[in-house]
Amino acid sequence: MQTWQAMTPHSAAFFEAAAAHPERALLALDFDGTLAAIVPDPEDSRLHEASAAALGRLCGVLGAVAIITGRAVGTVRRLARLDERPELASLIVLGAYGAERYSPAEADGPARETPEGIAAARPELEALIAEFGVAGVGLEDKGAALGVHTRRAADPTAAFEALRPGVGEIAARHGLVLEPGRNVLEVRASAVTKGKRSGPWSRRPAPRWSRCAATTWATSPPSPS
Repeated sequence: MQTWQAMTPHSAAFFEAAAAHPERALLALDFDGTLAAIVPDPEDSRLHEASAAALGRLCGVLGAVAIITGRAVGTVRRLARLDERPELASLIVLGAYGAERYSPAEADGPARETPEGIAAARPELEALIAEFGVAGVGLEDKGAALGVHTRRAADPTAAFEALRPGVGEIAARHGLVLEPGRNVLEVRASAVTKGKRSGPWSRRPAPRWSRCAATTWATSPPSPS
């Protein structure tokens, strides 16, 4: 059986603190590339069953377990089938980099409106992609963010670099933030990162939290032992 492996001094310190006081531990994980594999079409992404099993065990031990993602909460709920997994009832999902919050154990919150800049940038990005004319390049609508994906192009890196200036110009024109990723150029309304979104939890006055945010995991996630 695979086990957790500390890759940095911070993660090693987290494991030590979590072992001593698991009720004070907050584990925040990214979805794509961490709990689910990176795939050519974002709609084909699925929660790895080994990830689901590990999360189920951790939810019953740690103080809080969360997914922090750039995707919309509704998308993660659907792709991960969270509503069908009672063992993840205490799992918290922070979507759109924390702009949306959901937990299966809580009632749904009010739907958030699409930021004005995102709504204005969408048709311009669609026009840019159409003008670029390379098969396999597509636009993903995340609600509070837009992602220009190049991983399905014949040469993902070349398409990424060719589109980057144009996407950056559109983002700047509408007061948005450009966040380059793995074969994706993401445009969003906030500069807040996933790590920063998990920060306020660790600063709660009581209990004192030990925090770890992970954005990379092995292809086959390990089971905690």
